[in-house]
Amino acid sequence: MENLTDQLINYQQTVQQLLIGYAQNKPAYGDIEVETIFDTQRNHYQIMHLGWQHKRWIHQCVMHLDIRNEKIWIFYNSTEHDIAANLVRLGVPKQDIVLGFHPRVLTLNPLPYKTSCKKCVACFCCKAAVPAALQQRKVA
Repeated sequence: MENLTDQLINYQQTVQQLLIGYAQNKPAYGDIEVETIFDTQRNHYQIMHLGWQHKRWIHQCVMHLDIRNEKIWIFYNSTEHDIAANLVRLGVPKQDIVLGFHPRVLTLNPLPYKTSCKKCVACFCCKAAVPAALQQRKVA
């Protein structure tokens, strides 16, 4: 690994640490293995579930994060874990976390997160950085 910045190295270690912690939680159902997949050359990080649940084969991506342009992109999370909040707790600035599963117009100019919400503009409780003008629901 050549010419890696300190920030990139820190983010690689942080993402790996976080996913290794999440991977310790084995599903309570079926004979399921939990695998971490770390591509540190291309900065792709995933947790996979695979195995058998009754007579059904399970092969599923549970979490997918990338590091792009020195920001951590969360592309997929099918768990109850709040990845963004946990990244912030581990020292990642909120502006360096991008929710990649939102429309591109929102991810190009992500709003800063708040830790609680009154009008639900951009917060962890909604798990989204969505401008109020684009929201479909009314929040009291």
